[in-house]
Amino acid sequence: MNVIIVSLLALLGGMAIFMVGVKQMSEGLEKTVSKGMQKLLSKISNNKFVGLGIGTLITAVVHSSAATTVMSIGFVNAGIMTLEQATAIILGANIGTTLTGVFAVLSTFNISIYFSILAIIGVFTQMLSQKDIGQKVGQILTGLGLIFIGLSSMGTAFAKPEMNEAMQTIFSIISNPFLLLLISLVITGLVQSSTAIVGVVIVLAGTQAIPLESALFVILGADVGTCITAILASFGTNINAKRTAMIQLLFNVFGAVLFFVILILFKGPIMDFLIFLTPVTSFQVAIFHMSFNLITAIIAIPFITPFCKLVRWLVKEKNVKETHLRTLYLDERLLITPPLALSYAQKEVVRMLKIAKDNIHTSLDAILKQDYSQFEVVKKNEETINYLNVTIAQFLISVSSKPMSLDAELVIGKLHHIINDIERIGDHAKNFMDSALGIRDDNITFSEKGQEELSNIINNLYQMFEDSEDIFENRNLNKLNEISKEENNIDILRVQLESNHIQRLKEGTCSIESGHYFYKLSSDIERVADHLTNIAYSVVSVVGDEV
Repeated sequence: MNVIIVSLLALLGGMAIFMVGVKQMSEGLEKTVSKGMQKLLSKISNNKFVGLGIGTLITAVVHSSAATTVMSIGFVNAGIMTLEQATAIILGANIGTTLTGVFAVLSTFNISIYFSILAIIGVFTQMLSQKDIGQKVGQILTGLGLIFIGLSSMGTAFAKPEMNEAMQTIFSIISNPFLLLLISLVITGLVQSSTAIVGVVIVLAGTQAIPLESALFVILGADVGTCITAILASFGTNINAKRTAMIQLLFNVFGAVLFFVILILFKGPIMDFLIFLTPVTSFQVAIFHMSFNLITAIIAIPFITPFCKLVRWLVKEKNVKETHLRTLYLDERLLITPPLALSYAQKEVVRMLKIAKDNIHTSLDAILKQDYSQFEVVKKNEETINYLNVTIAQFLISVSSKPMSLDAELVIGKLHHIINDIERIGDHAKNFMDSALGIRDDNITFSEKGQEELSNIINNLYQMFEDSEDIFENRNLNKLNEISKEENNIDILRVQLESNHIQRLKEGTCSIESGHYFYKLSSDIERVADHLTNIAYSVVSVVGDEV
């Protein structure tokens, strides 16, 4: 009995080390290839096979089909991805997760000890390396080594005769295929990691602690159980995100039922074929796991559109009142992959900047064209800008709590400064509209020359907006000098504008009452230009200082 208890502790400890290793390696890979992942996601199209490939590759990196699915739910919830596109990625995720089987199979051979040494190399690499790339590589090696240490520990636990016999007895009692599938489903749902369950099953098979037949049914249950993570992630999301979780559940249940029936009907030929391919039981289970997901995906690909139509019918749209106080690109589920979460936070900042630009145009046009009909639009946009300022800041704080590279930390610092600048620009837009209404209510008119000079400085500000937005969104560093010149030009124009206004007062061509608005407008325009310069120079400086 003591041997069994010690073996169980070794099993649980090994599983813990394995899951920590998976997390370490996936985080290191995410940091290393985050730009590549962003490029992959930017290539999402309606081509189902492209989506299948993207889902496979991303899951191979993050080493979790559940993580990829939850990420897809986040994208659908944010409106970045359609239901059909997300479905193709989810099918690819099911294929990508089979990489676990490769590691688990290797752990059953004596070579696993050599892979375990990678953990030591990785730790020393992280300790001794001062460069960011060294830290990333060290983390990947540490994680990979821990995976094999964990798998090896689990294998050692089952290798003991007493434990092996106990497991064989358990599986001789629990031999009903449906019961095996159900137990596996429940355990996977509780652990929320099909990766861990598949790894354990392959190790069990490698030590002959579980019959091949039972292992195959457990694998099917694990692939259905992993859907529980996605279902939980869909709570509190929009209707399309809920449909995405339902899509994964339907496809995985469809695949499990299909293969369950096939296994029941053709169990002998299937097992004979696996034995023909390789005499190693762990390999047989890994091959089945890969074949199951690959064949299911291939069968399902042509039926993505009708499946999506079915899900839209099953999960019906509810009448939900739309609000302007919402984000388009942020979703807490994206925090599973911090580099991608940060990438979409930048998209939300760009959106915030565009709203601020529209508000500046609308409010200043109200002054130039005496069009005061858009007051409510400016007010609504100002509310959105303030909401985004708080929401993006909170999201960035959440991202910064995750492990990430030094470069990512610097980006977060920049974005905090930028959203503050945009929020101040939004305040000035409201000031402009208030001035426009004041000019109307006080029946103020500017002289023709004053109107012309005001129009000139405003047009210069509009150009600054275009260039600043281009620099920030597209990292167009060639325009930095132009931004600096444009800001200096606005400073000069402000001095000239105010000086000329004083001269016109002396000449009696401008009223004293107009001076209050004239000076306030020129001052606010100059301040907006300063904020735009900060935003532009944020691409080369954390706080947006000119260099």
